[in-house]
Amino acid sequence: MSNEPLLAFLIGAAPLDGVWFGERHPTEKGLFWWRKHLQAAVEDDTALLRQALEVMEKSRVFVTTREKIKHPEGTEWYDETITALRERLGEKT
Repeated sequence: MSNEPLLAFLIGAAPLDGVWFGERHPTEKGLFWWRKHLQAAVEDDTALLRQALEVMEKSRVFVTTREKIKHPEGTEWYDETITALRERLGEKT
């Protein structure tokens, strides 16, 4: 599921599954039936962040070696991005 429909639902800009925020879903149980969609969106984002971190870590030696030759400041950006991804995922650097 794309996050846009869920975000629009949560701010009251659009319905989700034909139901507006705060309304009961006709077929789902409970008032917070939409939480499963929210959890799935968080898990999707976490998986994407992990994939991005893995790609950046695996390509770091190649990219930073090349960048040191052409643009020394490029290695700082690369390392800062890896650190930011680790922090976002709650991993130690």
